[in-house]
Amino acid sequence: MARSLNPFFLAGLGAGAAAAAIAATRALRSSPPPEGSVILVTGGSRGLGYAIASRFAQRPARFVLASRDRLELATAQDSLLEEHPHLRPEDFYLVDANLAEPAECKRLVHEALDRFGRIDVLVNNAGIIEVGPAELTTSKPSTAPWAFTSTLRFTSSGPRSRPCPRRSPRPAGTPPPPSS
Repeated sequence: MARSLNPFFLAGLGAGAAAAAIAATRALRSSPPPEGSVILVTGGSRGLGYAIASRFAQRPARFVLASRDRLELATAQDSLLEEHPHLRPEDFYLVDANLAEPAECKRLVHEALDRFGRIDVLVNNAGIIEVGPAELTTSKPSTAPWAFTSTLRFTSSGPRSRPCPRRSPRPAGTPPPPSS
């Protein structure tokens, strides 16, 4: 006997696929940030954050990479420098921070602004992963990995974004101000 699929499931699946297609189309059509932009990537030491930083690094830019592990940040910087020879070590600022803590979010933004004077692009990619069967997880329900990641993604973006000054629009083709 064939099992029928719930129509709400199918509608949700279709809506999700449509949203993903729209997002991908917009991303592919969008113009890259101007050369010399300051790009802050949380979770930038590996995985998706590293891939995003590497994509931005195809053009000259300056990077603030944030992660909880300083050694992984240094490894990511070395790899980006090797993959993109036009970048220099001074194009990077590495911040080891636990972004589940609002004070760490503020520190990250303030250090980035102190270093480069502005933030042009913020990629909120921080998160965690715990692999294995749920029944073997020792976390309490309120601190389970999915709850922590949700909290990190939805609450840390506020403290990280609020201290960022509004980016003043530059006419197309105008180079960014020189950094010190």
